Amino acid sequence: MRDVLVHSEAQFNRAIGFVLRRARKLTKMNQEEAAEMAGVNRSHLARLERGHHAPSCFTLAKLAECYGVGFGGLGQMIEDKVKSYRPMRRRR
Repeated sequence: MRDVLVHSEAQFNRAIGFVLRRARKLTKMNQEEAAEMAGVNRSHLARLERGHHAPSCFTLAKLAECYGVGFGGLGQMIEDKVKSYRPMRRRR
């Protein structure tokens, strides 16, 4: 059996949201400042951070740039967060 990293789309969106919020807070930005720099609405950023929506690759790239982590760095942070979840065994 193979371990499955991502259990659901909702779980993946929550992991992305967790990482986005953490990256923003590490830069000491509020949602308003980050949203303005990335060119998105504050309410949209809030929904992304809560994991209610999946960001586009373009939005992720803009946010990564705002937070000074780069797209690859943000991707690595998301992957690390997903890996921290308890793996689910796939049934055969």
